[in-house]
Amino acid sequence: LVSAIKELPGTWLPNYRQGTQTLGGTPILDITLNTLDSSPDEIRYEIVEGAAHILVTAKQGSFSPEDVTVKIRNQAPDAIILVGCPNFEALEHVFTQNTDTFYNTPKINLDNSPQNEHFGNINFVQIASASVSELALQLIKQLGASLSPEMATQLLAGIISATYSFQEPNTTPESLLTSADLVNAGADQQLIIRNLYKTKKLKVLKLWGRVLARIKTLDENGVMYSVLSSQDLERSEADHADIIEAIKESLDNISDYKVVAVIAEAHDVLTLTLAVRSSSNLDEMCAAWDRKAGEVIKHRDFCITQIDISDLNVQAAEEKFLQTVQGSK
Repeated sequence: LVSAIKELPGTWLPNYRQGTQTLGGTPILDITLNTLDSSPDEIRYEIVEGAAHILVTAKQGSFSPEDVTVKIRNQAPDAIILVGCPNFEALEHVFTQNTDTFYNTPKINLDNSPQNEHFGNINFVQIASASVSELALQLIKQLGASLSPEMATQLLAGIISATYSFQEPNTTPESLLTSADLVNAGADQQLIIRNLYKTKKLKVLKLWGRVLARIKTLDENGVMYSVLSSQDLERSEADHADIIEAIKESLDNISDYKVVAVIAEAHDVLTLTLAVRSSSNLDEMCAAWDRKAGEVIKHRDFCITQIDISDLNVQAAEEKFLQTVQGSK
């Protein structure tokens, strides 16, 4: 199971497990025995004082330690379930470091993004759904699997986060009915609300303050943007992923702008985080940078994404951004 979703709720969720940045099954200890001179007659193992002893007898002659090699082999997955991945590029290094596995393994594509490229062997893509949690619940029901209170809480957290507690325009009657089913199944709604909205991370608030302190506006174009240095992120104790949360704080307090952006540098990586009022305009702006929009997060009536522009320096990135929003070449 892999996902391009960057806005995953935190460790407060029940049965929370940190996602891995690698792809593959459980590592296997591969013990290879050279059988060119002799073949095995019996293979067995014994557990003695916390140690596993693998015992091999030969049909003729004997084996020596030089006949044995040991290595770790990653077991290839039977299938890959991709959640919230509009395209392979959105997975970044998880894809680039495992391209053969992605191309040679059956893929189940679960998403609600209109940008989804339907790359799976099975594509369960419903752009009318407010969140992938709704799609996941549909699959759980179709499989006849039981739904524990912990699972219900996890799915409800996804819906509440995607709809901003049912205040976003993408909230549908299905979202409300699904949420009611999850609450009836034991989902802890108060735990979700308390952690998603009543508790703000200090680093996000610090970062938001630096975004506000460096705001520049192009009122005639309806554009507001900030340029953050590596020192800004370091002093905020924040990283690139926190910029999305800081932008959302800004969006909650503005009404007259159609584009909000942050150019930020940290750890030798330069990113452009864009919040645009329409998904088509977002695609056009990303295309101007020769990039595809990765994961698109909806907040209020904005679509938000973040792209890597590390091939530019900060000054060149700001100049290109101004050219893009002002419509000049």
